[in-house]
Amino acid sequence: MPAFTVKCNVELSKEKATAFCKEASKVLAEILGKPESFVTVTYEIPLAMTWDGSEEPAAVCTLISLGTSSPDHNVKVSAKVSDLLRKHCGVQPSRYYVEFVDPPRSDLGWNGRTFG
Repeated sequence: MPAFTVKCNVELSKEKATAFCKEASKVLAEILGKPESFVTVTYEIPLAMTWDGSEEPAAVCTLISLGTSSPDHNVKVSAKVSDLLRKHCGVQPSRYYVEFVDPPRSDLGWNGRTFG
């Protein structure tokens, strides 16, 4: 597992959103050292989103991944997320947040059980 969720105020066509998700899946699998078969990427468009009172492109992201969060690693992942958001959505690096979540293995369920 990792699960990457992006909430972005840029409405992409289904094809462009799918292209974003596919590229993000490959990039995250590589940088996190996880099999892509476990990576999920979701692109959501909120009803409304502002950043500093502006509706210019902005995003809030969450990355849930077991055992991959560390200060040094998070900086690398954030840089890759920044590149993806700029390329696909026009989001400038100063207009997104990414939250890194590394839950205990017993707090994450999959396939009728937990990872713990």
